[in-house]
Amino acid sequence: MNKLNPAVDSMGYPIRDGTTSALGTTAPTSPSPFGGRYREIVIAVAFFLVFDLAVLVLNYAISYQISEDAVSINLAGRQRMLSQRTAKTLYAMESDLLARGQVRATDHDELRVATTLFHATLEGFKNGATVPGGNLQPIFLPAASSPKSKEILTQTDALWQPWYSSLQTLLAERPEAITRALLAQTTQAARDVNQKVLGLMNALTTDLEAAAAKRANTLRWVQAGGILLALLNFAFILFKFIHRMRTADAVVEAAQRENRDILATVKEGLFLLTPDMRMGTQLSTSTSALFGRPVKSGESLKAILEPMISSQALEDATSYIDLLFSPHVKESLMADINPLVQLETQIIDRLGRTKTRQLAFRFKRVQGVDGKVAQLLVTVQDVSESVQLKQRIAEERERSQREVGLLTTAAGLDPVALVSFVERSEGALLTLNDKLRGLSNLTDSGKFHASLESAKRDIHRFKSDSNSLGLNLLCSVAHQLESLLKTLEDQPEQLSNVLLSTPVHLEGLLTRLKSLKQLLKSQMRWASEAQNSAPKVLDQLNELAQRAAKDQGKRVVVAADIEALQELGIETQAALLSIMNQLVRNAVTHGIEPPALRAAAHKPADGQLALSLEHCSAQEWLLRVHDDGAGMSLKRVKQRLLSMAWCTPEQLSQMSDSQIMASIFRPGFSTTERLSEYAGRGVGLDVVLAQVNQLGGRVQVSSQQGQGTTFRVRFPV
Repeated sequence: MNKLNPAVDSMGYPIRDGTTSALGTTAPTSPSPFGGRYREIVIAVAFFLVFDLAVLVLNYAISYQISEDAVSINLAGRQRMLSQRTAKTLYAMESDLLARGQVRATDHDELRVATTLFHATLEGFKNGATVPGGNLQPIFLPAASSPKSKEILTQTDALWQPWYSSLQTLLAERPEAITRALLAQTTQAARDVNQKVLGLMNALTTDLEAAAAKRANTLRWVQAGGILLALLNFAFILFKFIHRMRTADAVVEAAQRENRDILATVKEGLFLLTPDMRMGTQLSTSTSALFGRPVKSGESLKAILEPMISSQALEDATSYIDLLFSPHVKESLMADINPLVQLETQIIDRLGRTKTRQLAFRFKRVQGVDGKVAQLLVTVQDVSESVQLKQRIAEERERSQREVGLLTTAAGLDPVALVSFVERSEGALLTLNDKLRGLSNLTDSGKFHASLESAKRDIHRFKSDSNSLGLNLLCSVAHQLESLLKTLEDQPEQLSNVLLSTPVHLEGLLTRLKSLKQLLKSQMRWASEAQNSAPKVLDQLNELAQRAAKDQGKRVVVAADIEALQELGIETQAALLSIMNQLVRNAVTHGIEPPALRAAAHKPADGQLALSLEHCSAQEWLLRVHDDGAGMSLKRVKQRLLSMAWCTPEQLSQMSDSQIMASIFRPGFSTTERLSEYAGRGVGLDVVLAQVNQLGGRVQVSSQQGQGTTFRVRFPV
């Protein structure tokens, strides 16, 4: 099933921060703020911040300069006043000297203050310095920077310095010591330069005001430009945001459309489940079909399942879902105890018929942004066909095992008896087929029942013969056919249905009889060859031993003394050859060790396998098969009996060692874990025992741990 499309954010990009999409979550990531989907926004915001910072710095710098210009303009205006104040004070001193013959001390102090302020401020304009401000508090006066102001200050300095020297000479005298001649000289200097200095200070003030006006105009342009660029930047961000929103809407719509298509296409039931067991807003179309009724979002899953399953199954399902919402319970461990992995439900179809359906529920946790289990993603599948397929496979496996069992059992039977059974049964089944076909032409009730009884006797005789030989598969098929014929006693109208079914059973029986004939031919041909040439039998046994040893990484040497085999009848030879086959195979598989283990036990790398056939008395023959392998472990046989549940520990404690060892001849018993062509199916020694019984003999086994195992088969002459 394809994955559903992930959700997208407001900028049109797929969600990657762990939020929930349509029916699942995406893995949380850490997106870089300088790349991918945020790049343009970050650049725009960064530009906005840098630009605003630049405008702020420019505003601060220009405002600071304007503030300095205001100080300069204020002090330049004061310079005009100070030049006039100096001249006025000189004129007042001259008038007092003429009228009173003495200069006032206050005028003397006033002249000193005005002269000092003017000179200090002039030096500040020229070189930059801390001077008394308008309130006589110290203030820094920057040097005039414009060429025009510098030129004005140069001219002013040229006029002021001589006058300042004269003023300093005057101020050096005490007020009562000032003479007319000394004052007249200074006053004349004031008359000569005062107006010029005043004009220059006016020009300086005008130049400073012009510079301040220029800076104010620059500040206005910077502010206007900043506002304009901020508006453009805002317009850019707004445009990108709207574009992204439109893209996001298109992507979301496409994702929702694809999700709808997926939910309408998938065969599974697909939905989200909340902690209160209610379905989410999105459901696949197949959900309703799987539950056999319309299902809506927000419905309770418990209410849906309640009429479909038993109360116990519903309780188990509810408890399991509650556990899934517990964050401390590991999700990986919960899958093994899912009671809904194969849930048998009863569905009522549109025609009102009740149908049994096998539903499989799978749950996947959906984590919320806080890391808690927010929802469960539920997948529901109809596994009815899968369950039926498994049942058919199991039935087919059972049938195959029965087929193998038929041939295995037949291989251990007396060939003469088996030949007689096959030939007799083939004729009987063909005759039975003719009788059954003729039933449809019989209109007389008496003749119909007489023919039916004859057919029933034939199939019953076949079933009895099969049962006596232990051919259970043939017996089972015959029993089914017998049951079909029995229904015709009370329901003759079912004849057509019975006649349609019986050919299948008859064909199966005849096919199996054909397989038995092929098996008999092989046995008789092998027995015939063995009678004519014992060396050929030895070659065949050696080839079997070498093939089995090579398959298991072992080495073996076969030594045999079986010349007496030619003295026996064909049927006896066939049985003995089958017994030797099984014992050779058993010795190589279970007895002989691999070369490495043999070397560790100080044995030759090649395992030794010896066979002999001889008269042990006038009335009895002895077949002996010995290997020098690891021997049989009584402990391992006990463990195998317990693992196969054939015996309980109490039963084993009451059995002798010989009784326990005799278990190796039971059908299905095997100590080999690895299934191969030569061992692992539990078929072998039971066949040996069956064939020994057919010969009227007995079998003995002796084994010594680490030394080997010997089988002795004794049978009458």
